[in-house]
Amino acid sequence: MIFGLIKWFNEEKGFGVIVSTDDSKEIFLHISQWKDKEKISTSNKIPFVFTTAIQRNKLSAVNCKYFNFNDKEHWQNLFNLYSKSDNIKVEYQTYNITELTLNSIPENFNFTIIDTNIQEIINEFSDDDLINKTNLFHKIINSSNNRQLKDYIFDNINKRLLSLSPENQILIFNKQIFKDFLPSKDILINNHHLLLDFGQNIA
Repeated sequence: MIFGLIKWFNEEKGFGVIVSTDDSKEIFLHISQWKDKEKISTSNKIPFVFTTAIQRNKLSAVNCKYFNFNDKEHWQNLFNLYSKSDNIKVEYQTYNITELTLNSIPENFNFTIIDTNIQEIINEFSDDDLINKTNLFHKIINSSNNRQLKDYIFDNINKRLLSLSPENQILIFNKQIFKDFLPSKDILINNHHLLLDFGQNIA
């Protein structure tokens, strides 16, 4: 299963080009291979999945459909992709497929479908990865408009944050790396000197 985004599509002629996560290769798309009930849209950046085949001497997309949020196989493939390379460059813009997908989650989505996957990714983070503002979950929590998604991710990652050293917890709190994170009262009291030290560096 490959993930991709539409680069361009000509509705009148019924064909276009996909850019995929497979080294950002361009792949031919014919309308006959679009299997989703939703029409192809070039205006939104919603990831879709497909396989490939050689058709008429072209590398072509087969069985294309938008990402199915209720399909565990789609989720498993997405999270497998996350550990490799999930960036796609379309024209001069780079998109992160995992981030795009998570930010496209419909309202009232049943997150229990992905509980195991999310925990596996969080558990793979080193402490430094967890604190790093470039990690995927940090960006989602602090920038997504989907409140349900933000709360879900934070509730899961908060367990790891509370297991970090007091110094790292104070650092996260002072720097607002995760805006809703709050160390325990004991850690705040016992490490008030660190609060002062790190607090001076907050811009």
